[in-house]
Parts: sequence; structure tokens; C-alpha cells
Amino acid sequence: MRTAGSNLVKAFNTLPWRRLRDHAHRSDGVPPVAVPLSGSDDRAKAVGAGLTRDIGLDPVIAGNLGQGGRRHQPGTSVYATELPAAEMDALPHAA
Repeated sequence: MRTAGSNLVKAFNTLPWRRLRDHAHRSDGVPPVAVPLSGSDDRAKAVGAGLTRDIGLDPVIAGNLGQGGRRHQPGTSVYATELPAAEMDALPHAA
């Protein structure tokens, strides 16, 4: 259910929470794991991206909610991958 005036952002669906936890705030020199993120409101996506960075992961904007959200669901090239943003950045857009 969506509340009137709210903006939905899809993120954190490509990896199990334990894997996300294990990659958050790593200090071993490994680049942060990328998290694809999509939404139809730029401000809401910016908030989601900030939250992603706050936990030590790297957001990759996949597009709007309708088209971009399909780019990071099961069966896509980014689902269940643990890539740095530099490697994942082109994948959601190529889906």
C-alpha cells in the first residue's frame, strides 16, 4: 500500500541481508559492494543513495521505478552479484 504523496525507491533486493551486512563498512581495502537503486523521484533516489552510502555500500542508479526496477530483479545480470560500482554501473543499463 502506498501513501498519497510518498515516493518509492527499490534497493537492497539483490543480495541477502547477511551479505549486505558483511560488506557494510569494510576496512580491508576492498571497494564497496554496489547496490542497484531505482525510483521515479530524483529526490527520493538521492535519499536512498545517501542511506546506501551511510552503511558503507555504493549506490548505482538503475533508472526509474518501472524500467529500472526490472533491471535488478531475479534473473538479471546484477542479481546476486557482489561487484564494485565501477563494474556494475553499466550492467543495469544494459539489461
